[in-house]
Amino acid sequence: MEQHASHPNRKAKEESHAVPLCRAKPSPSFINLQASSPLATFLNVRTAKLPSGVDPKPKECLGLLERTIFLWTFWPSFNSAPTMLGDGQHRTTLNTYYSLTASTLSTFALSALVGEHGRLDMVHIQNAALAGGVVVGTSGEMMLTPFGALAAGFLAGTVSTLGYKFFTPVLEAKFKLQDTCGVHNLHGMPGVLGALLGVLVAGLATHEAYGDGLGSVFPLVAEGQRSAKAQAMYQLFGLLVTLTFASVGGALGGLLLRLPFLDPPPDSQCYEDQIYWEASGGSRACLSTDLSLKTKPVGT
Repeated sequence: MEQHASHPNRKAKEESHAVPLCRAKPSPSFINLQASSPLATFLNVRTAKLPSGVDPKPKECLGLLERTIFLWTFWPSFNSAPTMLGDGQHRTTLNTYYSLTASTLSTFALSALVGEHGRLDMVHIQNAALAGGVVVGTSGEMMLTPFGALAAGFLAGTVSTLGYKFFTPVLEAKFKLQDTCGVHNLHGMPGVLGALLGVLVAGLATHEAYGDGLGSVFPLVAEGQRSAKAQAMYQLFGLLVTLTFASVGGALGGLLLRLPFLDPPPDSQCYEDQIYWEASGGSRACLSTDLSLKTKPVGT
């Protein structure tokens, strides 16, 4: 009897120490699936009851996790789609999965290592676990080998996780740069690492390593019109051109956004539809119509 009577108190104590699965400001997602979606039902994901005073966002967190699983599963198709049919696509798919696996492991390990009280950070899990797919975007078709793909994914997951933990706060505090989507940590730094990895692997390309498949990856090298070292330099120049266009384009975009007619509205007018929309019935017309539809009896 005493054992059964102590269960409610124990349960209440455990709930009082519960922590939310995600923070109040989760990173945006391209695919925001909700907790009632078929994937959530299939995974049998349940949200924990949080104590009073905590701002729970279970649906947003679950949607972000589903987005991560979706992207993790199909990222090899993103990398292999531009490649030629045959061995190149198979090699790209395998290298991408190897790299994603390593980045996921490094993200979980490092997130617990640098997190408070050894806890995992959902921002790291939702984003840095995908860095392995980014880092092999250039070299996935090349003879990267499983060991090389695993090493690249581990390094990308590490750099991305550390970027979210340490580098993003520095950008916000020192340079006033708001990386709201975490693009620099997931796509920027792993992308540059991937380009440098492509330079290295391209410089090591030989007929012995690729066989007849060298012509599908490096046609000019296979025909003898360009050496492997020259191809590596072209890969490096491609990285520099990309960074130049990105820097110039970002600067021009920032200057355009500073024009007066592109200024955002004041906070007091952020949710006023009449500023941009025709609202003949007033700003609450849509709200009242929506409420009337919700309260309409069934069958009428």
